[in-house]
Amino acid sequence: MRNKSFLLASCVALALGTSTARGENLLEVYQAAVKSDPIVREAEANRLAALEAKPQARALLLPQISLGGQVYTSDSEGESYFPQVDTTTGEVISVGNRNETDTSSYWDYTAQLTQTIFRWDQWQTLKRADSEVALAEANYRAAQQDLMVRVSRRYFDVLAAEDTLSAADATLQAFSRQLEQSEKRFEVGLIAITDVQESRAAFDSATAGVIAAKRALASSQELLRELTGETYASLVKPAEDMPLNQPQ
Repeated sequence: MRNKSFLLASCVALALGTSTARGENLLEVYQAAVKSDPIVREAEANRLAALEAKPQARALLLPQISLGGQVYTSDSEGESYFPQVDTTTGEVISVGNRNETDTSSYWDYTAQLTQTIFRWDQWQTLKRADSEVALAEANYRAAQQDLMVRVSRRYFDVLAAEDTLSAADATLQAFSRQLEQSEKRFEVGLIAITDVQESRAAFDSATAGVIAAKRALASSQELLRELTGETYASLVKPAEDMPLNQPQ
């Protein structure tokens, strides 16, 4: 499903890329949206977390090995005295002070191997992990598919708004020439003032149409920016020979 969806987006992007004007194509816009869209990023994080659940559940069924060790070092010091009689005075005094140092080191280690024979809850945990992985994978693919639809819709909304603005500009230019001609013909007395007023009304309506088209274009560009986090100066338009194959 992922490969087919990605291939479909790539084919559309390549078809758009055949336009002579260079701009961001649909595939590039989608790749930017994947990095920015919080829904896809959340689904991907949940998918990665679910993938870790299965190895952890399987590890509980495998042999468990634990190793440990300790190293001990001890130092001891002592002093010893022995009595001696002073031949001059006859007094008993302590002489022969001696320091003794004893250093000893030893270590030990332990190793333990355990194996669970059968635990029903651990097998159920492993089975549940498989379901969690499958669910997270399906949610991630669904989020990708949904993002493709949203990006495509807003991408083509921008292109449609650009075409609408171009048509509105052309209409304004036509009514501007018509108004200019009407004013000149009125000056020489060929038409009545009502014809000039009608031309002026049509010109004003065309001007309002251009303003509305600019606002619609700005709104559609902002909606696309919400998905990608980027602003695009131009987008690639469909080429004349863009293939429109039926989905398989």
